[in-house]
Amino acid sequence: MHACGMACVLLSASPVYSQATQQIGESGERPISAGRVVRAFDFEERDYNPLPVPLGWIRAQEDPDVPRVRPGFPIWNKGVLDYSSPAFSGEGTVKLPTLGGSTSLILRHGEINIFPDADYLVSARVRTLGIRHAKARVVATLLDQRGVEIEGAQSVSRLAQTNGRWEQVALEIEGIYPNAAFVQIELQLLQPTAQYEEHASAAFEVWEQDFDGAAWFDNLIIAQLPRLEITTAAPGNIVESDAPPALQILVRDLTGDAIVARIRVFDVHGLEIDSQVIADGQRRLRMDWTPNLPGFGWYRAMLEVVVDNQLVGNRTLDFIWSSPELLSVNSGMFGIHASLTDPKIAHSAPALIRGSGVSRATVEVWSKETTREDMNPDSISMLAINQLLAMETRLSVALAELPKPLADKLAVDPYEVMPVFAGPLTDWVGWAGSMFDSVGQAVSHWRFGNIATQENANVLIPRLDRVQDTLGGYIPGPVLVTPWSIDRPIDPLMTRPNRELLLIDHNATNEHTMSLVVEDWVRSASTVKAKKDQHPAELGIVLRPMNSVEQWSGVEVWSSVGNLARKAISFWWSASFSGLGNDRFELELTDAWWVSPGKRGQVMPAPELIVWKTLANQLGNRQAIEELNFVDGVKMLVAGPKDDGAYDDTGVLILWLEQPGLEPAVLNLPLAMGDVVVCDVFNNEQVVPLTRQGDLELPMHRIEIGRSPIIVSGINPDLVRFLNSLQLTPDTLQAQSGVHKHELKVTNPWPFAIRGQLFIVEPGGYTGSAGRIDRSWEIVPRVIPFTLDSYEQRAIPVDIAYSIGEIAGEKLLTFDVELSSDMDYPLMRVERRIELKLDGIDMQVTARKGSDGITIVTVDVLNRLQSEQDFEVIAIPPREARLRRSINAITTGQRVTREFAFVNVNTGDEVVVALMLRDSTTRLNKSVIVP
Repeated sequence: MHACGMACVLLSASPVYSQATQQIGESGERPISAGRVVRAFDFEERDYNPLPVPLGWIRAQEDPDVPRVRPGFPIWNKGVLDYSSPAFSGEGTVKLPTLGGSTSLILRHGEINIFPDADYLVSARVRTLGIRHAKARVVATLLDQRGVEIEGAQSVSRLAQTNGRWEQVALEIEGIYPNAAFVQIELQLLQPTAQYEEHASAAFEVWEQDFDGAAWFDNLIIAQLPRLEITTAAPGNIVESDAPPALQILVRDLTGDAIVARIRVFDVHGLEIDSQVIADGQRRLRMDWTPNLPGFGWYRAMLEVVVDNQLVGNRTLDFIWSSPELLSVNSGMFGIHASLTDPKIAHSAPALIRGSGVSRATVEVWSKETTREDMNPDSISMLAINQLLAMETRLSVALAELPKPLADKLAVDPYEVMPVFAGPLTDWVGWAGSMFDSVGQAVSHWRFGNIATQENANVLIPRLDRVQDTLGGYIPGPVLVTPWSIDRPIDPLMTRPNRELLLIDHNATNEHTMSLVVEDWVRSASTVKAKKDQHPAELGIVLRPMNSVEQWSGVEVWSSVGNLARKAISFWWSASFSGLGNDRFELELTDAWWVSPGKRGQVMPAPELIVWKTLANQLGNRQAIEELNFVDGVKMLVAGPKDDGAYDDTGVLILWLEQPGLEPAVLNLPLAMGDVVVCDVFNNEQVVPLTRQGDLELPMHRIEIGRSPIIVSGINPDLVRFLNSLQLTPDTLQAQSGVHKHELKVTNPWPFAIRGQLFIVEPGGYTGSAGRIDRSWEIVPRVIPFTLDSYEQRAIPVDIAYSIGEIAGEKLLTFDVELSSDMDYPLMRVERRIELKLDGIDMQVTARKGSDGITIVTVDVLNRLQSEQDFEVIAIPPREARLRRSINAITTGQRVTREFAFVNVNTGDEVVVALMLRDSTTRLNKSVIVP
């Protein structure tokens, strides 16, 4: 991510690069390290090097004669120059074989001098063959003037196992050590016990290793990079401001090349938003640049440096620009997870959590690398915890893994946290006792392990009881949090008081899963009652960003953002609607930040973090009220006013398409008697005015709805609930002659009596111009006066009759409403859809035009009734005689097809097909347009 452009350039390095840098050094114009390529090793030394190893390199194996003590690197493993095996380029390579144990070849100190404040890239080609467990890598260590290693100044490449292919490995050296004078390079073939980055050996653990095979290295290049820095200087790069943030940029190049530096900014969709060339020929630059951003959101800035049209370095910065007021005094069930085991996150954890806009957080304090000193009161993590408590954050603590010394002492897996705390107090009190003493009075919720347990409840319950009894001496009424797979059925035993069941989510779930798990837990928890001195059982869920930002794709990231929002809202809605109280539920976002690689690495936000801030602010202390159904295929949720002590009788309406669609849906409805505000998941607001439509000046809001949720604030919850209650039942019309009996249901959501009139204006043509009334529809009554007591629901009989020739399909059902409740409302209009159909019978009509000009109309009929049926099918074209076909004795589940041929039917003509149930008044009419 940081210097891939330069790495790609260096892959093609050859002896020419080495000769060029030597010539520069000999000319006296610049030292060798001033060139872009500081040193290149092609290992083509057959003509001048009689040694078994490359010039300047030594075998760094354990050797009593040196003496060199290096366990795991036995003296019998000997790296050599190899001219017989396939090379990446040329003939020569370095071969690191193994006969058991690891193998190393190291460059002598003093061979490569460097600038202490410059950045460098080390890249190489590597190939492995014949090994199953060992892996190869490159290591770079900075040395001071005396050749002594600088503490912490080591960089490593990835571990590679290539199965005979040549692959690139690379690492970056950052110039942050003022006493650095040299860089020492080491080539390694490591057995599993030495692969520190991937394995942490437990006590008595035995690793398999290879006793044959080798790794080859070729085209090793050390090159100087331009030093590039870009930041917002805000904790976690979360900028809360009314104005777009200024990016702080540093560009410095010590090679003397004429560089061109450019900064570009992309939005969450991957679209370039703004760009600027900030340096053209300059080699030193420090500046602030404010991009032109379209609104709040997540952005990626990319700083690139080019020499002769070739990319030689880049840096990326992920940042969030959000509204400054997005700090929720009470974020309800919305919380965040922060790992204090990462020093960079721990240093800024209070600011990061505040920037997340939540009032509750889970902090992770243990990992395999944790030491006893990390539990001291003045440690980074404990200071962060105390700062969060001072901010009145509702805090939970997670002990994710056992520290390696503790796990080794007890000879247990580091992930077996709960069993250790269920064991003797003396096993763990030296590690955790001081923490319980210092924060136990303020922190009630404790999590032992982050991995979903696979134990059954009968095993877990006794362990949890033992832990609870032990912690009771430190913590008043501790609540124990148990991670649980979301795919696993919820055991009612896990809903006992003083427990929280924490569901671990994964990317295969969706918003419907959230509703199901809440319903499952509520059913289980409703059978368990807490005593006065007990904390009722809680349900939590851990959500995480779907995509890795390091493998960024705008389309995928935006899909992930919308998916997370829908899932979070669905869980919040079901929990809030359960009636158990929002304080019994927790929504936790984890992996909300990532730390960029390197010593200068920054904490950067995931795109989903600003979504979380928006939801916490908009929904955190609201209560779910009712789900509406104005538009088919659209999720519509009404929530009440914020419960923050401030008087506000407005609510919010949450909207999104339930299925992906190419076109947004549209809601046309008066949501209040004033303007409303539409907020996207990034908290960008758009005012939607109340318009007056038509001659009647009907009040209306028009809102487009897409797949990503939007939140409409400023609505009148009771008004939209009243309008939603206008429902005709049955909600379908049957294709039969005669009068059809229906009921119009209407509900008063106000705590006082209301009155008014309902006008059924469609079907019937009463919304059109004068004289356009459709007399084929008869609805009695069309005008319905009503008076309803507080919260009263009433069903008003309505008779509907229509022509037997009416075409089946969706019909517009429109109500005009006069209402007097908390105010005298103007005439309002509500539109719905109602389907004219025939239950039990499916009919599909298609048409095609043959090459001979004849039009073929095909009628497909499926009988889903529970009895045998006889039908007559009549096709009625324009300008031609109608045709009739019979369908006799069609049985249940049987599908029958009939075809009609017409000579004079043209493209664009409409052909009507009538399906009549023999010896009845049933007639289903459908039409088709000839293509």
